[in-house]
Amino acid sequence: MISFFFIKKKNQRLRVIFFYLIYSLLADLIINRLLNRIDPFLGFRVYTIIEFGIISYYFYLLFATKNAKVSVSVIAFAFLFFCIYDISTSKSSNFDSVPVAVEAILVIAYCITFFYQQMKKSESFFLYSSSDFWIVVSLLIYFAGTFFVFIYAQKYFGNKNFDTNYEVINSTFLILKNILLVIAFSIKPNNQEYPYIPSK
Repeated sequence: MISFFFIKKKNQRLRVIFFYLIYSLLADLIINRLLNRIDPFLGFRVYTIIEFGIISYYFYLLFATKNAKVSVSVIAFAFLFFCIYDISTSKSSNFDSVPVAVEAILVIAYCITFFYQQMKKSESFFLYSSSDFWIVVSLLIYFAGTFFVFIYAQKYFGNKNFDTNYEVINSTFLILKNILLVIAFSIKPNNQEYPYIPSK
């Protein structure tokens, strides 16, 4: 496992996603529980901010154009200020549905932008053979699949039936996301340039 990580160490984007996975694990096991003792749902609110920051940095590294990189930077800082405002004005006993919904919309927009940029490239036919494709697909599926559950969480969190459905839906998409990320990490880096084949 360690040697596998060092093989992939050349790719900075994979290192960012690896850090994201480690942080998610630590947040679930330790960080969220400690913060939630201080204030209910504080751990979730902090996790949302850090998660979006990591994902934004990944897309910042992924996007090729300067305009896209600037847009990601502006969006990330605007989201940070929005979350700080939400923490200071919302009840601490409420689930942070609005920031999570905004995060989901922004990540989905990042993913759509990535696919749009890839469609304009001549080598996009081989897109599925890159780690970035599987990472973006995993993020797209997770945030699209949990979008409505997180929106309803603020109103219905604490309802036994909703909590059960929340756990099932979130866990299902989380497992699916992690499976796709395993695929992304298992793809060997390919530095070969595909030849340009002109159309007849």
